[in-house]
Amino acid sequence: MNIIYNKFLRSALNIWSVCGVLMLLYTVLLYLGWSGFAEQGEVNFASVSWLLYQGYPLYTDIDFPARYSLQHGPIVYLLSGGLMMLLGPSFITAKLSGIVALLLALLLSWIWFAKLLDKKHAFLLVGLETWILFHWHHIYFIRPDSMMLLCVVVSIYVITTQHSSLWLILGLSIPLAIMANLKIHGVVYFLPILVIAYERMDGKKLVYAGGLALLLVVLPFLVPQISFHNYMIWLAQSIQHGFSFKNFIPKVTMICVLFLLPLTIGGACGLSMRNFYVRYKPTLLALLFSLIVISIIASKEGSGTNHLIPFIPIFCYLIVLLVPELQKKNESLMVVRSTFVTKLSSIMLALIVVTITVSGITTEKRLFKMIANNDMIAIVQDLESIEKVYAGKTIEIGYGEEKSNPVYSDLIPLPVFHGNPLLIEAVALGDMNAVRLPIPSATIQSLEDGIINVWLIPTGDTPFAMRNGSGNPLFSDLFRQTFFRNYQLVSKTPFFDIWAHGHE
Repeated sequence: MNIIYNKFLRSALNIWSVCGVLMLLYTVLLYLGWSGFAEQGEVNFASVSWLLYQGYPLYTDIDFPARYSLQHGPIVYLLSGGLMMLLGPSFITAKLSGIVALLLALLLSWIWFAKLLDKKHAFLLVGLETWILFHWHHIYFIRPDSMMLLCVVVSIYVITTQHSSLWLILGLSIPLAIMANLKIHGVVYFLPILVIAYERMDGKKLVYAGGLALLLVVLPFLVPQISFHNYMIWLAQSIQHGFSFKNFIPKVTMICVLFLLPLTIGGACGLSMRNFYVRYKPTLLALLFSLIVISIIASKEGSGTNHLIPFIPIFCYLIVLLVPELQKKNESLMVVRSTFVTKLSSIMLALIVVTITVSGITTEKRLFKMIANNDMIAIVQDLESIEKVYAGKTIEIGYGEEKSNPVYSDLIPLPVFHGNPLLIEAVALGDMNAVRLPIPSATIQSLEDGIINVWLIPTGDTPFAMRNGSGNPLFSDLFRQTFFRNYQLVSKTPFFDIWAHGHE
């Protein structure tokens, strides 16, 4: 049984899938070897993951001097920091957690699709999954995204292929617990999986799985540096970010495109999608409800459509569910007649495939351009020479003006990797500004006391003159006044202005 009957189209789609997988592998290797980060959130994750393993609190008190805590769950920090502890901290090891999770998710996807269908169609589905994921190069960054994708793939693989009660319980509870500890609303992604699981497990087993998941959720908070109380405080702050209708619209658009994929494939093959809806109504409604809830939760200022990434394997599963319907049609020797619906579906499917391809290429080109235009080697060497000169002093890379931030802030984790503290991190501070949480007096006192002996500011920039997304100053007047009162410009290098504490 073939989903694609036309030999030419089948060959073209195979080539398309090969190109997608090869481009992914090339992109990942290129990004892994680059001394930089493509997204500012990675700077926080890399730095704070290492700090956690050096004994610093992951979620600080609300008035703690250091301003680096975010509302993400502890797992991403534990995994990223754990790999750095094992292999040594660096740009490469900091990126490994996201990249390994993505590659494992795609490998398991292929195994899953091959088990449900066959290797030929499995490769086409992995190609489709890969090209869709190219829409977000966040997918292999140091973020929860790839880990959440892996959790969904693992769970739905176990639920749809295994029969042992133990495997079903573990396959549901462990990924669910990890998901909740990546993002607190991670359980919402599992609603359609729970519906699928309910068809294969009785209520008692679901209760066991839920109870085990709840126990596992607690485990990371037994680590002394991970305070559940403070985590709740930062989560409460994030709720105040509000809802942005402007950010909600792109998510609705993406949801429509994702639903159109199985709809147009079925329509192009002459299937009755109404019968398909009736057959799988609970799963489809649970999926739609989850998508809407996640889209609302994730529609704060600055939030992207990457929150929809974990749903991609579930949409691929919907395409897999079309196969029995196609098989019945094939076995009954029913010929797919060319009708208005099949023609329209075929055209729309072709447009979706082209759009996904162009979008993926465009997204990756932006990353290639970023890497090509931001050669960090010379700046890293400059930083290393400064660290040798000021050995024994605490050093932190500070912020200058907006024009310098995308490049220089990428280097912030390096002094942290070398044993230095982190007093200010812009992404976390921006979140705090968004909810009008001021820089506390303890942070100002840290500047007075020279907790950071040496600040490195992008050469020629006014220190801490950055503005946030709303155009307002990121750093308060009091912070900047205290800095200028206590630090002097003592030296310049090709890339940094060196500001030392007055008592040094």
